[in-house]
Amino acid sequence: SVHFEGCEITTTQNCKARESYTFYGIPLSVGLVYRLQYKDRPWFAPYVSGGGSYYVLAEKRDDDKPIKGLGVAAVYGGGGIMFNISAIDRETAFTLESEYELHNIWVSFDYKYIQAANKILDVSAGIAGIGLVMDF
Repeated sequence: SVHFEGCEITTTQNCKARESYTFYGIPLSVGLVYRLQYKDRPWFAPYVSGGGSYYVLAEKRDDDKPIKGLGVAAVYGGGGIMFNISAIDRETAFTLESEYELHNIWVSFDYKYIQAANKILDVSAGIAGIGLVMDF
């Protein structure tokens, strides 16, 4: 059997690779978002989103071999809800709009599912997120 730093190559217990890798990934996305906002300053607003993505991926090794790169296409769809924190206090909302031109400030909760077009390099995933959205 082949030995690799004191262990068999067929097992992964207590084995350490001789080289290290750096993995780079850049997601490029284009899509649409539809937000159901029924008045000027609502308490909440649900929304849906969808579109396409292209993931540029690269691998760099520490042994000076050439960088390997590739890309994979994907589609995504999702939805969420935003809660308007500027609707809590009218005076603060007025100050934010008159002095900083911020019409609404939202806290958003969403879920997005990404489906890869290539099963060999599968970047499919479900992503839950929390964010801050500002309307100017």
